[in-house]
Amino acid sequence: MPYVCPGCKKTWMHELKKCIRCNKELKETKPKKLKVMHCIKVIIPSLKHPDVPYYVSQLKDEHGNLYFKKSEEALKPGEILDENN
Repeated sequence: MPYVCPGCKKTWMHELKKCIRCNKELKETKPKKLKVMHCIKVIIPSLKHPDVPYYVSQLKDEHGNLYFKKSEEALKPGEILDENN
């Protein structure tokens, strides 16, 4: 989840407690809706993910931030996911 500084309005994707620019406490923001940009099927197992196949989707929130989500079912590009549920 992105973290936003109330002072300088800088967005951080890493979990930080204070802004490294102005030293104010960061606030966590949660995206309301995520749009599926891409979805790929992974068929090669790895040590941390031995169960295949699985799908990895690239998601984009309303602010342009990108996320990745692993799932057992394929998501369709253009599909909107509501994260409030």
